[in-house]
This record gives sequence, C-alpha cells and structure tokens, in this order.
Amino acid sequence: MAPLGEPELRRDGTLVTVRGHEQLCLIRSCQDWSDTEADQRRMYLEDVEPVLRVGMDFLRDDGRAIGCFANRYAGVGTADGRPTEKSYGMSWWRSLAALERWAESHAPMSRSSARR
Repeated sequence: MAPLGEPELRRDGTLVTVRGHEQLCLIRSCQDWSDTEADQRRMYLEDVEPVLRVGMDFLRDDGRAIGCFANRYAGVGTADGRPTEKSYGMSWWRSLAALERWAESHAPMSRSSARR
C-alpha cells in the first residue's frame, strides 16, 4: 500500500481542488461522551480530551513533516447550531505507513502538558 504519485492541485478561478494520489490514507475518528456518567465523563473531559486535542493540534500545525497532509478536529453540532457531546478528527496521510509510524511513536502527553 505504498503511495503512488503526488497530490495534484487543480484551479478553476478561485476554486482549488486537490486530487489525492493513489494509496492516500484517510482516517476519521469519532468521540461520543453523551452516555457517560460522572466519573467517566470527568475522566474523558479532564484526562483524555486534552491529550487528544494536543495530538490533533500537532497534526494540524506540524503534521506535514511526518506525512500528514491535513488534519481537522471538530465538534459536532445540531442542525440549529447547538453543540453536542460528540467530536471527530479527520486526517489525510501520505500513506498508511506514515500514519502507523506516528501512532507508534507519538507518546501521549501528561495532563499538565496537555493543558499548556
């Protein structure tokens, strides 16, 4: 599943589209804490989500150097714009191998580091 080629930018006036290369890797995660109770909710919101956010921000800001073309981390809202207790991350990677290397080597940060 090695990548074949490079992404291609196409411009049509102000519209820019990206055509991915063959074997581009897309990953989407979903988080839903709506059915959690007090201790689980606290653990997710205080321990898990801040570390997740640090990783998502790293991929968004500095991921290109490790093979992540783009990363988005977003909250899910209702049709009328109210926030829900759900979020998702979506990343486009040069290859599955690049994603796996990062996942294996990325050390989760401590809670105090994640809150900085």
